[in-house]
Amino acid sequence: MFAFYHEPEHAHAHWDIMITSTLVAVSGIVGAWLIYYKKVISAEVLGAKFRALYKLSFNKFYFDEIYNAVIIKPVLAFATFLWNFDSYVIDGIVNGVGRLTLLLSDIQQWIDVHIVDGIVNGFGYTIWGIGAVIRQFQTGRVQFYGFVIVFGIVLMLVIKVV
Repeated sequence: MFAFYHEPEHAHAHWDIMITSTLVAVSGIVGAWLIYYKKVISAEVLGAKFRALYKLSFNKFYFDEIYNAVIIKPVLAFATFLWNFDSYVIDGIVNGVGRLTLLLSDIQQWIDVHIVDGIVNGFGYTIWGIGAVIRQFQTGRVQFYGFVIVFGIVLMLVIKVV
């Protein structure tokens, strides 16, 4: 059979650490019981005798101040830096690209409306104008067609003679 885990080969109890930590905990409990419950030892006298230790303990070993200085302030400073970088650099780039896109879109629209559409519409109007002129010659009356043929022959003769 395969075992998924195995016991460490040299695992043994650390009796010295277990006994010491238990004695420290029990002495702290007994001391607190003697000071605050039985009032055998005066807390004020102990505080005055061990002033530095009392002040350090009273201020929770300045854990909050150290944590604030080592963790909170640097994290907040870094977060502020990142926020400013995002606000001014990243947003600046994004907004600049957006404004550039709008400007290029406006230029493209102007070119499309005034140049491309102008050329296309110009061809359309030119063809429409030519058609309007040619339409004058396409009347559907045979007499007019005869007149145009005779006029064309006379014009060719005049040009040939001159």
